[in-house]
Amino acid sequence: MFRRAFSSRPQRRVTDYLADVLVRQGVKNVFGGHGGAVIPLVDSISSHPGLNWVYMRNEQAASLAAAADAKLTGRLAVCVATSGPGASHLTTGLVDALQDRCPVLAITGTKATNAIDLSEFQMIHQEELFRAAGLPFSNVVMSEAAVPAMLRNAIAVALREKAAVHLALPVDIQSRMLTPPRSEVWQAEVSHLEYQASESRVQLAAKALEDPQLRIVIALGHRAAIELSPGEASSPANPYLRLAETLNAPIITQLDAKGCVDETHPLSYGVLGIFGNPGLDAPRALVNSADMVLLFGVDRQAIDLISDASFNQVRRVVEFEPDAGSAAYHRWYECDVVVLGKLASNARRLEAAVANLRAAPAAQAGYNALADTQPINEYMRHWTWLLRGGWRNTASILRARSDAATSQRDETPPEAPDDAPPTGSLPGRFQIEHGETEGYCHPGRVLEALSKRLQPEDVVCVDVGDITLWASLCLCLSGGQRVLSSQGMGTMGYALPAAIAASLERPKRNVVVIAGDGGAQMTIGELATAKQHKCQITMIIFNNHLLGRVHFGFDDVRGDEIVSPDFVALARAYGGDGVHVRCATEVEGALRAARAASGLFVLEVAVDPQLKAEYARMRDDTSFVSQVRESLGDLLPAEMRPSDVRKLIAFDIDGDGMLSADELAAARKVIGALRRSDDASALMRALRTGQLFKNPVLTSVKQLFAPLEPSPFRFERTPRADGEEEGSVIDTVGAVSHVLKSHVPPGLRERRFSAAGYKAGFEVAAIDSMKGLGEMCIADSKVYVRETDDSRPDFFETRSSDSFLSTAALLVPNSAVPDMRVRFLAKEAPQGLPFVRLVNDLCVEAQSPFVFFGEVDWHKCDVTSISRAPTDGLTVHDHIADFYWKPGTVFHSNRTFLCGAVARDEEPRGPLCAQIFDKIFYSDLSRAGSKAKAADARAPADGAARAEPTKPGEHHFSEKVSSLVGPSKKHVYCHAHLITYNAAGKLVDVWHLNPNSVVADMDLQVYKIRALNAIDA
Repeated sequence: MFRRAFSSRPQRRVTDYLADVLVRQGVKNVFGGHGGAVIPLVDSISSHPGLNWVYMRNEQAASLAAAADAKLTGRLAVCVATSGPGASHLTTGLVDALQDRCPVLAITGTKATNAIDLSEFQMIHQEELFRAAGLPFSNVVMSEAAVPAMLRNAIAVALREKAAVHLALPVDIQSRMLTPPRSEVWQAEVSHLEYQASESRVQLAAKALEDPQLRIVIALGHRAAIELSPGEASSPANPYLRLAETLNAPIITQLDAKGCVDETHPLSYGVLGIFGNPGLDAPRALVNSADMVLLFGVDRQAIDLISDASFNQVRRVVEFEPDAGSAAYHRWYECDVVVLGKLASNARRLEAAVANLRAAPAAQAGYNALADTQPINEYMRHWTWLLRGGWRNTASILRARSDAATSQRDETPPEAPDDAPPTGSLPGRFQIEHGETEGYCHPGRVLEALSKRLQPEDVVCVDVGDITLWASLCLCLSGGQRVLSSQGMGTMGYALPAAIAASLERPKRNVVVIAGDGGAQMTIGELATAKQHKCQITMIIFNNHLLGRVHFGFDDVRGDEIVSPDFVALARAYGGDGVHVRCATEVEGALRAARAASGLFVLEVAVDPQLKAEYARMRDDTSFVSQVRESLGDLLPAEMRPSDVRKLIAFDIDGDGMLSADELAAARKVIGALRRSDDASALMRALRTGQLFKNPVLTSVKQLFAPLEPSPFRFERTPRADGEEEGSVIDTVGAVSHVLKSHVPPGLRERRFSAAGYKAGFEVAAIDSMKGLGEMCIADSKVYVRETDDSRPDFFETRSSDSFLSTAALLVPNSAVPDMRVRFLAKEAPQGLPFVRLVNDLCVEAQSPFVFFGEVDWHKCDVTSISRAPTDGLTVHDHIADFYWKPGTVFHSNRTFLCGAVARDEEPRGPLCAQIFDKIFYSDLSRAGSKAKAADARAPADGAARAEPTKPGEHHFSEKVSSLVGPSKKHVYCHAHLITYNAAGKLVDVWHLNPNSVVADMDLQVYKIRALNAIDA
């Protein structure tokens, strides 16, 4: 009876049966290329009422579209290609899906079974190609009877392992007939199992999070975004935000998880990783000093969240994944707990369990300890602020800003539902500081304006290149939107195929492409596909005529220039429309036109080719700024911007990144006195020129603290023979007064110095002529100088030479003998130690002025560099902004060669001290508590330095601050330069070091200064 029923089932053509199976698995769109080896297959797909055949102009775009479709929906996606090059073109998109763990089935045609390995044309072994690319399943079906089982196994592997798989069908088998298996057997074999974590697993995870002192970071990947409805993502009940609030934990996302939470929330810390690194110091610092990371659907690219530079685990992990096939980290790292099941549901259960545990009396000891915590550096201060719930005080500030932004935004467009929640609650906690260049528009302007217009369920497809970094930094999504990006593979040309997939999946929503001119041209032919399928796509192309990531990310690059078409004219040729954007004032009108357009619309944005994402400056508008506004708001001038308020960090005497009660009192005294004396503008001038109390541009100034025991640094003194004098004679060229007055003494105008005669040295120098005088550092018998002659093609680049010219330099001769060695290893303090602590402890140990040099790795390296040669009489004191083109660049995890000098100010100054300050330190710019010294003071023959008297009525602002705050301790002055190494170990860029840097590893030699040998002519 069973056999008769089985045999009586009607036969189906293989490709018709395959099409039915795809529909049962939830497939809607099949992306592919056409050809002779897939004619029966494409015929069945295109004629099936449940499938939409999407012919792509290139098979690579087909596989990229399928990868994006799977990432957006979480369902199986399918792509098709013919034999030979059609199949090989699929490789990039399939590896992309494999890297980002998206279930994709590739079906290819091959030669007829009797021609395999006998026909030469387009004959390749596809299964070997795709297995070599890493696909876990790639096979050729050699009989029609094997089709159901092979198809079942391929789909099961794709869904179970979240992987790309491949099945090849010879063209003759495609047209053969088969008897389908019983549908109930199919469903039993391949149905996707849903996991539900037991309550004990959730409780186990909650127990690991019980201590309120734990520094926890929550990381979200694209699988976390799949499960949330747009309403949940933008709601205050968002399960990930609720968990973060309970844990007082910052949230970071992968780029393709943007929109998973409202990024205006004070616990949203943006994107971390390769795409989010520039400008975002706070998220990186928090992760580097965290105890534990909670991973929700995060792909393998997030390994840097839990490991050090050597990929060794340094943080505890709790992993959440929807199923066992997605869970990856427990295979390589030790996880406290792995919790399987629906991510949003488990986040809700975990939040409730943690809230109960932390409300219990047993947790009170942790809260008491937290209240007594005294942070030792700015990172710990930030964590303490978070864990004590200080972020809650900033939520009202962000909500007010959101309401203001919402009231100013355009009306909801007609196509949006009337009850659509307001979006565009810009800006979030991090804002980019962008200037404008005539004829160009900053990417941040466009992306911030775009963020205001995006509605829930809209999709943003981000390409790969410099624009990926800008999108990570500048897009601020309010929740409910989706971002699609090539997270792991980094495939240029990804965005347009992804947008086609998104538009077909969400035809009533707005889909936006963000691409550079390089990436856009890699798949630009797919504009025809978008037009053919009536896709609603806005394509924003940022055109800087360069491969930006290649040009800016590597040294000595050639061949990266791009000639591009007129993208707007090209869009019109494909039946769309567009506009050019060449300045910030054109952005809003362009976006309005795009929103009103039907179908394809291109915005071609002209971007300054000199604009580097590495120089992006992100300001944190919540913690410090809100504290200052709350405490000092009644005194602050109305015109103060957040960036001005941030500069009040000048009152942070102890360097912990926030203002204590005493520091706030000092700031209130100073600002209040200025306001009472009708001198409010003086505060603004002092802030914006960096002249308030300490100078962040030129010389590091810190109070000398009492010796801190034990010092974290290892000091090894050099043995001396009996009677041998400590210290060395250090050479100096000119004086910093020449730099301050932009003056070149006649005796130094043509005099050249050989770098081979010195172990190290720093200050300013030129290689060819004084027109290029810039930051200088000597290492390995070479002098490195940042070129400031803007008539040269290598302007602002670092050059090296064997000899140099100089108006001010400190040089360690080869005859000098080190007095001590100082070392520090990152493993002794994983969060690093402030550079000012190093200076402080060195000063205590040396008990005299000294020079130091050696290799240093940094957790954070804050640097700047003059961009104009101080040679034309324009004084630095009065024109700081003219000399500093790009101040405040920040590097991380950089190996450098560092050289500098340190001295403690004395009252009165002895002869050596006076000479050192005249030659080395910019004391009339940054010395607190003394009058401005005349810049051209000269050392007499006996070595004593005499300062010219201050002119009547001339008072330095820091003197006024000092008089108001009260007497201070003696100050330690440090002036240092560094040269960065590239990946190949080559010294490449010279910079001036700013004081708020954090040391990771270091090995320095220290030379006490016994005397100076002044070379003035």
